[in-house]
Amino acid sequence: MLIRILSAGVITAIVAGLFSLWVSFSNNKRLVKLEKSRQRFEIEQKQFKSLQEAYVELLSILPYNEKLAYRIYNEQFEENTLLKAYEIAVDNSGKLYSHYQRYCFLLLADEQEKFNNVIEKTDKIVEEIEFLCIEIEDILSSDIIMHEESKKIVESIEKINEKKAELVKEYIMQEIQLEEMYYEIYVDRLTALSKVEEGK
Repeated sequence: MLIRILSAGVITAIVAGLFSLWVSFSNNKRLVKLEKSRQRFEIEQKQFKSLQEAYVELLSILPYNEKLAYRIYNEQFEENTLLKAYEIAVDNSGKLYSHYQRYCFLLLADEQEKFNNVIEKTDKIVEEIEFLCIEIEDILSSDIIMHEESKKIVESIEKINEKKAELVKEYIMQEIQLEEMYYEIYVDRLTALSKVEEGK
């Protein structure tokens, strides 16, 4: 009888020990999950704060009312509309690119790729425009222009200017796309991170 009581006690102790081991293992697993969740939350908080600061700076260097699409739509350029829009586009592109260089580490890889692709397109367009400007300068700087050739030269310059105007329009459209895309990246990321923070 004593042996049965002892063996029942041993079995109970073993079962209690196994149950205790299982409980501690489960608790450890939960603690690890909680720690990972806490770390992820802290990282997301830091990302949110950094993105917010970057967005505030973006709004200060290029407010909505200075974006190219807004200015083209709301301002009445008295003359040389295309030239004025082009100058604004070049200026805004410089501001965006400067901002991007400082804060690109906050963006996801696909967001960086999108931005870089549009920048690459706009850079190629600017190169083509500059090449056409040089071509016009070369034509105009030739020393001797015969009277018979002057008509052909004027026609050549007009064709080059037409091509240049098309490229300028394309550049302006790319710049509008770049500005909208860059703003959307920040708004979308901040919205997503703020929902995560609300859910915590």
